[in-house]
Amino acid sequence: MITRASIRSLCNSASYTRGLEIYRNEDKLLEFQVENTEKEALVKATVKGSGSKCYRVKLKYDKEKDFLDSIYCECPAFHTYTGLCK
Repeated sequence: MITRASIRSLCNSASYTRGLEIYRNEDKLLEFQVENTEKEALVKATVKGSGSKCYRVKLKYDKEKDFLDSIYCECPAFHTYTGLCK
């Protein structure tokens, strides 16, 4: 099962804190969907960055393997950070 601890282990503390702030802020979290099947969960979100740009975020969690199978974000930080961005 995906937990906060498993997410936290995939990113640095600043990225985790920023992501949690976005998740809790209705003005920053513009869209949030979770699609569950027996084998996986697909999470899709649209978030507002620190400027005026909006970014799509996707992750696929393999329930059988208890593993984040794929992660993607359109923000510039995603392509430069090691681990997860916000």
